[in-house]
Amino acid sequence: MLNMIIWIFSIAAILLVLYYLGYLLISIVRKSFKSSASKQSPQIVAKPPVPLEEPPAATTHHIKISMPYFIFSIIIALSFCFIIYQEWQIQTLSKKIQRIESTSTQFDLEYKINSLESELSDLDSRIDTCESDIDDLKNYGYEVGR
Repeated sequence: MLNMIIWIFSIAAILLVLYYLGYLLISIVRKSFKSSASKQSPQIVAKPPVPLEEPPAATTHHIKISMPYFIFSIIIALSFCFIIYQEWQIQTLSKKIQRIESTSTQFDLEYKINSLESELSDLDSRIDTCESDIDDLKNYGYEVGR
């Protein structure tokens, strides 16, 4: 989950860098158009050429400040939504595990049966060992049970 949060914040940083690069590109294009308009030969028409209109300075400043904060706040909100969703999934899965553990009498019985079967097989192998030892003693001539 920490990797996902780091991934989201790195995307936010990349988006902010792309925003500022786009803004820089637009300002360069504007300056080149202004400089090319001022270098044109004088026109015969009596009307002066129409200058490129720029938004008022307060609006431009407001857009510069609010857009990155808006993008960053959206990314933070999305990351918190993702964290909340992951926590909800963890709680749901833990409730399912608790339900399974509460109804685990069947699993307990299976465990006890398996442990008894392993003890029985151990005792059976010990009996087989004892019988083979008795057969070995009979082969050497010892009488058992007298």
